[in-house]
Amino acid sequence: MKEVANQIANAILSLVNGNVPFAIFLVACVPILEMKGALPFGRLLGFGLWPTFWMAILGQLLLGVLLLFLWKPVIFIGKKWIVTRWFFNRLEYLFSLKFDNNSVGRQDIQLKDTANELNADYFCKADQLYISATQKNSVRKFFIVFLLCAVPIPMTGVWTATAVAVLMKTKFWIALLAIFFSTILGGLIILVLTLILGDYLDLLLMSMLFIALLALIVFCIKLFKNQKQRNI
Repeated sequence: MKEVANQIANAILSLVNGNVPFAIFLVACVPILEMKGALPFGRLLGFGLWPTFWMAILGQLLLGVLLLFLWKPVIFIGKKWIVTRWFFNRLEYLFSLKFDNNSVGRQDIQLKDTANELNADYFCKADQLYISATQKNSVRKFFIVFLLCAVPIPMTGVWTATAVAVLMKTKFWIALLAIFFSTILGGLIILVLTLILGDYLDLLLMSMLFIALLALIVFCIKLFKNQKQRNI
């Protein structure tokens, strides 16, 4: 197992002409692997603990900012492409149903309409209720994005967190803060696990690669089955 892990690590390293910091940076940008794979990868190559940590952090933070801009056009194109249209439309519907600010506090909006027929005080109270509901929604979005990025388990990370943030129509600065703090916390968690499992870094890296491949296969199978059912 260790030989296989070393061969994979050296193969990745050869793609960047032996530049270990840049290789760690790139692994931190790979979906599913991200920091969960970048930290064991760097340590397996014998790179310093803290340099590995900060290169992985840098890679994931820069990727997070980029993805917050890129997911919107990707989702827009996905809704137009016949193969993935059902998937993206369904996702957008589910998230907008629960988190769209336009749907938050609809009863409060009705109170506003009624307020015109009553008095200014009642109108102000309805307005405050609506603002409060919107603020609570923003806080909820922040913690959802934070947890999706911070918890180091399969299918979580900056790719998932930013996609969910865009689907929830989260404000850019709220999503950015959530990504920043969750990346630091998630990195520290993985750092501790790397120290504890230092003798099993090869197994940890191979597990991350296996999970990434398995998740990709499962996603492709589900995509194919759903498309086939829609064509029947």
